[in-house]
Amino acid sequence: MSRNRIPYIHRFCPICGSDMGMVRPDSRKTCSKKCRYKLSSEVRKVIWADPEIRKRMSITQKKIWSDPTRRKLLSEKIRKSWSDPDLVQRQKDILNKAYENPEVRERLSKSQKQRWSDPKLRKIASEKAVIAHRNPETRRTRRETFEKHEFWVPIEDHKPLTVYKLSINWNHRIMKTVELPNDLKIVGLYNVHSNPNGYVRDHKFSVFHAYKNKVFPRIVRHPCNCEIMLYTENSAKRAKSSITLERLFADIRAFSSNWQEQEECLRDIERYENGERYSVAEHIGSVSAQ
Repeated sequence: MSRNRIPYIHRFCPICGSDMGMVRPDSRKTCSKKCRYKLSSEVRKVIWADPEIRKRMSITQKKIWSDPTRRKLLSEKIRKSWSDPDLVQRQKDILNKAYENPEVRERLSKSQKQRWSDPKLRKIASEKAVIAHRNPETRRTRRETFEKHEFWVPIEDHKPLTVYKLSINWNHRIMKTVELPNDLKIVGLYNVHSNPNGYVRDHKFSVFHAYKNKVFPRIVRHPCNCEIMLYTENSAKRAKSSITLERLFADIRAFSSNWQEQEECLRDIERYENGERYSVAEHIGSVSAQ
């Protein structure tokens, strides 16, 4: 017998316990790919349980991503790989299959709830989202990506009134700039299931009249056109307006609080008074260009 000959050993799969027979010591450690993935997962869990290892990996990753040149190369590489339709479809299939498992859904839900319960994380994420949304290029690429993967319906496929309604929606910051009812904390905001008698936001100059008069969306979604009322009152109001368009223009001109679209709103009022009107085709073109 040669001195260099490696002896065979009798091995059992450490995951499922299957008899693997006589194998070389340096050969595969599991009986199948499925068991190999499980073993790899268990090993990673043990490694990542060590705070020192997590700290070292965090420092390494921060160092890598702090280099603008390397960050750009990695970003391009990731973007290029995700432009492959086959890869996207494979990842979709993997995720869909995983979500079919109730245990996986429960684990992911618990993990995300725990993660987003951190006020510091929510504040950082909110600030980053606001900064990103102010960038027209970010909005344009986000829309292209979501439309490409069929998460969003292309805006040109929306009906004209639907496009208009989407463009006059308020964001969450509107509540900081309007007068709130004294009993808002007691009554609460409207919810179709838990609070059907709560407060809702309503357009003083109604959506129906704004669309009929072709008012520019920025004017309609200005804080001066927002009032807080009970859902029952809002239902009774229907499509009626509580102020005239001229009064809305005057209120916007007199508005002194901080509003990110104030200057654009004033320009839109001048355009409207000079005879220009909202056009759905123009709006779709401006959104697509963003």
